[in-house]
Amino acid sequence: RYGGDEFIILLPQTDQEGALKLGERIRLGLEERLFASKRGELRCKVTVSGSVITYPQDGGEVEDLMRKLDALLYAAKWTGENRVYSPSMIDLEFIQDQILERVDQKDRYIRGHSERVTSYATTLAKKMNLDEEQIELIKTASLLHDVGRIGIPEVVLNKPGKLDDQEWNLIRAHPRNSAEIIRLSPLPREIIPLILYHHEWWDGTGYPQGLKGEEIPLGARIIGLADAYDAMSVERPYRGKLKPREVVEEIKKLSGSQFDPTLVEVFVKAILPKS
Repeated sequence: RYGGDEFIILLPQTDQEGALKLGERIRLGLEERLFASKRGELRCKVTVSGSVITYPQDGGEVEDLMRKLDALLYAAKWTGENRVYSPSMIDLEFIQDQILERVDQKDRYIRGHSERVTSYATTLAKKMNLDEEQIELIKTASLLHDVGRIGIPEVVLNKPGKLDDQEWNLIRAHPRNSAEIIRLSPLPREIIPLILYHHEWWDGTGYPQGLKGEEIPLGARIIGLADAYDAMSVERPYRGKLKPREVVEEIKKLSGSQFDPTLVEVFVKAILPKS
């Protein structure tokens, strides 16, 4: 027994194909049965999600194998549950889309917001002459930067008035929650700091860790600026949207405090005219 509802089966002298077949047999066997409570009053079906890794193909150290095992199990659960996954079956783009779909069911604002932030952040990254690998990481991180909001009650997300301290703490926890969701997934681990620190401020007054200046990863600074720009530009339950001219003024006013001044200069020239 590995966890509360998780079990590990060791299969010596078994290849991946054989392990997958066994996993499917277990899954189908459970799917076809009805389970009763101790008193026999309640009968229900049980589903199982599983993941298969092989040694040494999928990792030489126990920590590597367990991390990959957790990531695959996460993928199996987030893509619909009741399935068995192996590394060769992972479709990162599909998993990314499934995560967004789950969040979208909870908070309709997030999908459109994330897509707009991705567009702004990608454009800014290109204007900063970053290489293709960095741009792709920023693109992926932008799309998923707010997935941790799935853990925030809707009444808080859509509250028209001022948040109290407890509600504000829930909002401030979403970068850590987003990073944890990604950490447990098979998605690139390089995007985690970009997501975790996108609410840090250039002057060190942001969250979750109070990083300042270039302590904040460049990708996180880019996403933070794009995120704030979009948030100012659309109407939310707690405030109306700003006019384009007002957004420009606010972005410039926050240069050097909330935002990296160099990024603001490039952003204003490259993106704001298009808007």
